[in-house]
Amino acid sequence: MSSTHHLLLLPHTPTNPKPLKSTTTITSTLLHHHHPHHHLFKSMQKDLKTHLHNSIPKTPPLEVTNPMHHLLSSAPTTMAPYVCLAASDLVGGRRDVALDVASALHLMHTAAWAHGRLIGLDLTTTLTYSPGVELLTGDGVFPLGFEIVARNKEVEPEVGVKVVMEMVEMMGGIIEGQLGRVEGGVDKELVWKERVEERLCGCGGACGVMVGGGGEEMVEKGRRVGMYLGAISEVVKSGKGLERVERLKMKVVEELEVFDFERRKSLWDLLEFCLNGQTVAGGGGISGQVEL
Repeated sequence: MSSTHHLLLLPHTPTNPKPLKSTTTITSTLLHHHHPHHHLFKSMQKDLKTHLHNSIPKTPPLEVTNPMHHLLSSAPTTMAPYVCLAASDLVGGRRDVALDVASALHLMHTAAWAHGRLIGLDLTTTLTYSPGVELLTGDGVFPLGFEIVARNKEVEPEVGVKVVMEMVEMMGGIIEGQLGRVEGGVDKELVWKERVEERLCGCGGACGVMVGGGGEEMVEKGRRVGMYLGAISEVVKSGKGLERVERLKMKVVEELEVFDFERRKSLWDLLEFCLNGQTVAGGGGISGQVEL
């Protein structure tokens, strides 16, 4: 594993939750092109929702499809699919191609969440179906993500294999995070949540650049940007260690300097969305789930 795969966690001291002030703008250039309504992010959200709806089986037996749709619309938010789309935009990739990979990332995240919930990692929700059905549904969602990537004829086979390998490695990191949360207890909960989101978003950034046609150097930049965004998102949501956000934000800015300004706009919008502590919603709003 290369050094760029390492989790980029900076030491932090818990502080009292409070709104961010200086971190809601990036640079004077970003401020000049500020998107107060996050229209680029909302465009990505709408595209992903539609693509997920069209990608998931709807034909009988309903005993299989109903739990699958319920699970996918119940999973908590990850920014990884949106990082993937924005990273593809960064290198001039096609949105329709990147949407398959973004959808697969949502499925992987959902599968991991479903399994984690069964071992007590999410006590905020209750099971709708029996544990056996939820377990098997999660197991079914996982390979469906690979299938969505593999059936995209617009992705070169070699690139498709690299994307799948990235996702497999990312899922290994998530499992590691789940074990750490089980073994570490409540005191380590926020740390492991951040690490899991870093893994997801780092994978999203790398995969987005890959399917967008970027080279190895750009892939690693996409990975790092994704990991920074994942950390920012979790830190802001937790309200702890907010002094780290400014440093992480500037790392994102530094990584993006080499890219075409117009192509950066989706990531600027996504960064500002994370800095404002907002979460993704279904139905086009801003609150919590991807609704199918």
